[in-house]
Amino acid sequence: MGWLLVVVGWLANHWLSEIRDRRKEVRGQLDALLESLDELRDDALQFHMGKEYDQPKADSVLMALRKIEGAALRAAIVEETTVAVGVKKIRQAITLENFEVAVFATQNYSDQIITKIQLAVEDFSGAFEAAYSRKYPNRFPYYSRR
Repeated sequence: MGWLLVVVGWLANHWLSEIRDRRKEVRGQLDALLESLDELRDDALQFHMGKEYDQPKADSVLMALRKIEGAALRAAIVEETTVAVGVKKIRQAITLENFEVAVFATQNYSDQIITKIQLAVEDFSGAFEAAYSRKYPNRFPYYSRR
């Protein structure tokens, strides 16, 4: 009878450890994604607020956006349509206006383009944070003290 208690205890411990490890893995992916989004936002703002058009910076911003899209899909925290819509909004905020040499003009921090970029990135980040909170609520068996 004692061995049954040991086996049940081991199974419960193993199950809870698996849950904790998965949550930590997903949180790590999410943190990396959010950091990449912050870097993308900063690079996009630097591009638009620069004194002149910077082609390497423009290319870098577009490449970062493609990488973020892939990372967001791999994280599998939100649906693919949410990723597609979020990336589209960010791409449009960054590239729809003021992204070509012929029309480039230095933007101020209070300009609409800058605000659109910040809001699009914030909305996308918020969607991931909300999905994580739904998937791993702050209660048993996911609860952890930070």
